[in-house]
Amino acid sequence: MRHLSELFQKDFLAQLPEEPAFTLTGQNHQPSSYQVSEDGKYIVCCGQDETVRIWCGQTGAQLHVLQGHTDWITCMSLHGTTLVSGSLDETLRVWDIVDGKCLHILAVDARNCVQFDGERVVSSGGDYAVNVWNVHTGECLHMLTGHTDITLSLLFESQRDLVVSGSRDGTIRVWDVQRGTCIAHLDFLQGLRFEGYRNFGMQLRGNILACYYDSEVWVWDIREGGSCLHHLHGRNGHTSDITSLQLLDSGLLVTGSIDGSVKLWDVDKGKFVRDLIRLQYQNCILDIKATETLLVCAVGLVERYGP
Repeated sequence: MRHLSELFQKDFLAQLPEEPAFTLTGQNHQPSSYQVSEDGKYIVCCGQDETVRIWCGQTGAQLHVLQGHTDWITCMSLHGTTLVSGSLDETLRVWDIVDGKCLHILAVDARNCVQFDGERVVSSGGDYAVNVWNVHTGECLHMLTGHTDITLSLLFESQRDLVVSGSRDGTIRVWDVQRGTCIAHLDFLQGLRFEGYRNFGMQLRGNILACYYDSEVWVWDIREGGSCLHHLHGRNGHTSDITSLQLLDSGLLVTGSIDGSVKLWDVDKGKFVRDLIRLQYQNCILDIKATETLLVCAVGLVERYGP
């Protein structure tokens, strides 16, 4: 993997436009989520103004304002040209983003997370359960219970019928959604619960699951009930909240943090490899996207919080 500075060559910079292609406007309040369709034709945004807005990915023209929710839209999931949005109004709405029509309304508390594979919706709300729904009929296919606090993050790997849920109770559960059973229970905080506001996220690649909480990373093998392979922290670890991570096919893991660093780890050995980036004080890594040869970072300034 190359350091960002290696990419800042004259020929690379010459290909970048001096100004953005367009700026998306119209949202009356701070947006909570953006997604881009796989073909790049549509940009979707939702937020506190109770609307979903659809823009053309080529021109930036606003195509539709999807209205119907009566409270803050907190999560959404796009599959093809079908969008599922979850709101504090305790409904899920299914939309066709091409013609801007609402296809279905499900009376579901899905205020925290939602994932959609085109046929099934996986959602979580305030009742600690993870629910699987038939998007066309509204039938609840499975209610996955076991968490003792709200779910903060969901992954849905529909080809293997796997759902991964991460909760404030300090555990991650892996579910077989065909059978509706928990096949792995990962207690990464060893009986403790989340304290205050701390970043949490996870990614699944094959049978390897990586998750972060606060400034630490755990790597798990989800097979046979789940086993912790590595706990990445300590002398070479991050010193403030991690904001994003990415598993690579090569067996490497990239993590970015509020401490202004991007770190590279060897997942197989559970060892720190090197710092890819170290920014000056108060400059933070907000998000990362990485391939085997390219690293792109969103960098900004945030106010420090917590102890």
